[in-house]
Amino acid sequence: MAEPNRLEGTKKSNTPEFSSPLVGRYLEIARLQALLCDERLVILTGAGGIGKTRLAAALSRSLAARIGQNSWWVDLGPVEDPGGIGPAVSSALRMFEVTERVLPEHVSLRIQHAPSLIVFDNCERLATEIAEWIGALHRLCPLLTVVATSRVPVPVDGAVTWTVQPLSVPPADVTDPAEIQRFDAVRVFADHAGRANATAAMGDSRWRIVAEICRKLDGVPLALELAAACCRRLPLEDVARLIEDRFRLLRFVGATRLPHHETLLASVEWSVGLLTDVEREVLHRLCVFGGPFRLDAGESIVTSAGDFDPWEVVDAIGRLVETNL
Repeated sequence: MAEPNRLEGTKKSNTPEFSSPLVGRYLEIARLQALLCDERLVILTGAGGIGKTRLAAALSRSLAARIGQNSWWVDLGPVEDPGGIGPAVSSALRMFEVTERVLPEHVSLRIQHAPSLIVFDNCERLATEIAEWIGALHRLCPLLTVVATSRVPVPVDGAVTWTVQPLSVPPADVTDPAEIQRFDAVRVFADHAGRANATAAMGDSRWRIVAEICRKLDGVPLALELAAACCRRLPLEDVARLIEDRFRLLRFVGATRLPHHETLLASVEWSVGLLTDVEREVLHRLCVFGGPFRLDAGESIVTSAGDFDPWEVVDAIGRLVETNL
């Protein structure tokens, strides 16, 4: 195989663009930029819909603009088995001259001489296999920075794991409309609600309803976006009332035919599908809790039927925490 052409500039970046602006996360991006001055491997983890992809895309663009890196985006979401990793990488890097099975060694020939960034998005289904790829590229390419997004841990030696948090929501005792609007979750909801129904007025009294919706949805960006889309059909007051059954309501907006508007439920179902039978049963029993619970209380509930060993339960709960469930 002939040596591929070396990359120049950032004009070939395939980082995805989004139709709506990124709200919040600016401090997080700044901290990640500082982190990546010293670290070359960073894993962004968090629950489905928490905003890992949006954050990684913003980080990719900011890094490329700041230091002139070549930036490449590899979406592993459609990849169903380990054999699909190589083709996904070669497509993202436009390595069409490679005719045999693509390996990290082939990629290293293309990027080893230039500062570069590769983002591996949606790694959860192939976390172990992509960890091997990332580890190999890290050894072969001393000028390469890798950012990966995953709902589950990606076991790469030396990687720094960054847990993406929900957006800030106003506490119940914050009632002043001006103060409510300072919170990122409120700004995200208001932005998407305005896009769904530009004629809907947002008076002072309605900001308290928005704050309530944001609290009920725990500041999860995808949930806020989907709930805001309901404003196309429903008054804000009805959205707040119906959000108690959040998954039913957020499936209802699928009728708008926006392509990702049923993904909140699908996101949770996908994450649960990655669990072992034991972890799935433990999660099912823990659903009796309506909010946070102590480890000993969770252990007591799960072991009450006598079919689980306490240490097995502790291990399963730890795994549920690691996988952001």
